[in-house]
Amino acid sequence: MGESTADLGKNGPPPPGSASIRPDSAGFLYLTPEGVAKDFAQDLPAAQTKLMAVTQGPIFAKAFEDKVTNAAWKNKPSGYIVAAVIIAAAEKSN
Repeated sequence: MGESTADLGKNGPPPPGSASIRPDSAGFLYLTPEGVAKDFAQDLPAAQTKLMAVTQGPIFAKAFEDKVTNAAWKNKPSGYIVAAVIIAAAEKSN
């Protein structure tokens, strides 16, 4: 509690693909079309990555700075996905 997403990553290296994140005039962040193709959906056909780039849902930049005041995991069900290969991560996992 009391931490932001930015706090959690401040001591590590920047994640792959972060150089492809751009803000818009309203303060939302999005991946550039090149970033989607290179860092997020590199295994998909070009037409599909283009569609993903133009339809992505941006996130408000301030969301990374806001401190958590109520940990949702304490009273909301949660789950997770285990991937076999992760490309857009700081460390490769097998």
